[in-house]
Amino acid sequence: MRGDYTIALDNLDKICANYEMWEQEKKRPQGLFWSHDDRDAMEFSISGPGFRPTLNSYMYGDACAISVFANMDGKKELAEKYRHKAEEIKEKLQKYLWDKDFFKVIPEGDIGKMSEEGFPEVEKERNVREEIGYIPWYFNLPDAGYEKAFCQLLDEDGFKGRRGIRTAEKRHERYCYPADHECLWNGPVWPYATTQTLAALANLLQNYRQSYLHKGDYYRLLKEYAESHHLKRENGKVVPWIDENLDSETGDWIARRILKENGWKEETGGYERGKDYNHSMYCDLILSGLLGIGDDGRGMLKVNPLIPESWEYFRVENLMFGGKCYEVFYDRTGEKYGRGSGIHIECQSA
Repeated sequence: MRGDYTIALDNLDKICANYEMWEQEKKRPQGLFWSHDDRDAMEFSISGPGFRPTLNSYMYGDACAISVFANMDGKKELAEKYRHKAEEIKEKLQKYLWDKDFFKVIPEGDIGKMSEEGFPEVEKERNVREEIGYIPWYFNLPDAGYEKAFCQLLDEDGFKGRRGIRTAEKRHERYCYPADHECLWNGPVWPYATTQTLAALANLLQNYRQSYLHKGDYYRLLKEYAESHHLKRENGKVVPWIDENLDSETGDWIARRILKENGWKEETGGYERGKDYNHSMYCDLILSGLLGIGDDGRGMLKVNPLIPESWEYFRVENLMFGGKCYEVFYDRTGEKYGRGSGIHIECQSA
């Protein structure tokens, strides 16, 4: 972070125009945004199109950001307008998409059943906990009281696979239903979704009071995620790898296997389509999540790590924040770096 918001402020009118376009095209009278699962980057989900935690959370995040930018620009009325938009989405999402213990999708066919009572009666085939239910915490959207949703991360009948976080709960009758396509979001692990969930979990641990998960769970899931970034070649050699989706039990890159078996057809992307797929925010998960480096909300650098108790030290150099360069390090005993025990933040340049 360089503390330079010139681009955002110079383009604030365009950012607002883009937001309003989404409102015109996707916002419905119920106060929520409608989206298709395929256009939501989730081909072949269980829930399908409808009111989804994804787009509604993204629009909440956009509205919050616009409000902050408008305040920076001295446009108080515009800032208040978008703060209100964010609050409306938050209210509607918590009221209608929360089903007892999880944020779910209201499928397109069940939107007409909505009432003031909250989450409607949804057909059994579409009523499912999906990993996207954690995205609201990516933006610190939920109020206190919804944290029990994270219990499903540790449930083997929920999202806990041997090799990663499933995109749909295993207990559902349509979990991993067969489809003639390689991009399945009905259970397989997607690095893209895992990064969102881990960022949400870091926010939960750093910004909420709860007793369901602890920092050891974050480290274990992050380590599991890191270990999935590999591929075993036919000669037995294991190499670093990032691709599309994984089998939650074996770690096999599913889309790659299917595309390879089909002869790497050009019409489906050609040879090694998924290699180096831009699905991973690994650096953010380390710096912002594990090491807890970020903005304290007042423009000051904060460090609130989720490291295991066994760690003796860590060190980050050349960290740009607010136009300055910092060094952040932790030394449990003070013997590693010889500059005292605990967490240290030092400015290296003005």
